[in-house]
Amino acid sequence: MDVPKMLSSGNKHSIVMDKYLKHYAEAEINFLTTFPRQLNLNTALIIPAYREGPDFVTRLICAAFSNRPNLYIIVINQPQNDDDMQPQQLLNDTIFATGSCLWKCGNLSLIKIEKGESYFLIVNRFSASERIPLKQGVGLARKIGCDLATLLYQQHLLSNNWLGSSDADALLPTNYLDALVNLSTQQQLSSAAVFDFEHISAAAVNKVVIADDSAEHSDEIASATLTYQRALRYYVKGLKWAGSCYAFYTIGSLLAINIHSYCQVRGFPKRAAGEDFYLLNKLAKVGLIESIADSKVLIISRLSDRVPFGTGPMVKKILQSGNSSKFTYYSPHSFRELKELLQSLDCLWAERFRLSFWKNELSLATKSALMALHFFDFIQTLSQQCKTELQFNRQINQWFDAFKTLKYLNHLRDHYYDDEIIDDAIIELNQLIEK
Repeated sequence: MDVPKMLSSGNKHSIVMDKYLKHYAEAEINFLTTFPRQLNLNTALIIPAYREGPDFVTRLICAAFSNRPNLYIIVINQPQNDDDMQPQQLLNDTIFATGSCLWKCGNLSLIKIEKGESYFLIVNRFSASERIPLKQGVGLARKIGCDLATLLYQQHLLSNNWLGSSDADALLPTNYLDALVNLSTQQQLSSAAVFDFEHISAAAVNKVVIADDSAEHSDEIASATLTYQRALRYYVKGLKWAGSCYAFYTIGSLLAINIHSYCQVRGFPKRAAGEDFYLLNKLAKVGLIESIADSKVLIISRLSDRVPFGTGPMVKKILQSGNSSKFTYYSPHSFRELKELLQSLDCLWAERFRLSFWKNELSLATKSALMALHFFDFIQTLSQQCKTELQFNRQINQWFDAFKTLKYLNHLRDHYYDDEIIDDAIIELNQLIEK
């Protein structure tokens, strides 16, 4: 893939970025060779959009008012198994109507928003020849947008090395862009950040009902979504109490990403779902994941089948159960087991050549889960390779990552600790924390 030439500083970040753009970025970056160079863009926000109504544009325009020239990259996408492009064409036309088209190349179009100083960069991945492979889905859409922003940053056409990554069902706070600017000056050692969030009902958004909601069911949808929100907060709280380095929300609407770290982990995974989880899992291994507590993204409660799993499908599952108050989730005792395991791992270096002694101190449940994960085989190999305790512990932390932690908890749930009603589990976890 050819990359537009630029002067490279030769430092580590530039080398990693050059390599990423040359070997791993999506083809759309090649269209930027003629991109206008006089815009002095500040910050980029990437949003994938599939089957979204014009109200999404209205909400985004409200968030776009800024005295800085920012760039809103909207990847209008459609999977190859969907032949109805009408919703995507309507959204495309609606965005074009917000201002004047300054530049077009390939499947990219740059729109200067009439009000304010910002721009839309539309990526057409919905036309018949541009549709996204089903298995690559929203992950590819996010990757295209972030890759475009990365090249603009590399060419000094975008000044902020922190990207915003959100969704069409998110209402961004007034200080959202300021938060991204602050990250660029204060958190250069961090690889990503996660905004705080809250789900709100569709009816509460200027009394607009989202296209795939219905008014008579909006209260039930909101209730089911809040139930799942409690589960998400409970899960992260359990991880944090246990001492996991992977205690953060993995919701695509909430991400801020350091471009240098993004290139280091080779971008968004091209997956139809879970791309946010797997990207953060990789980013946590190359830098800190910050929490942005003073800036809250509001997420509209709605049913969705755009992705095979995630918030939308989970809310649908809760609704189909007929009683959101009976929704069950991981037992707090699983987090207690995780806490004890992570504490034991701190002592493993000293016992690495006497693994059976260390293993005997573990609970039956944890031993079973670690065997299922082939952890002991990994430790035997690692013990022969690592020369220092620091290196040993770092390798364990990277191996026992967010995905392995999830598999560990799933094993405990399937074989030892049944799921509990979420409200009961929350009370129990709080009691464990207070002990």
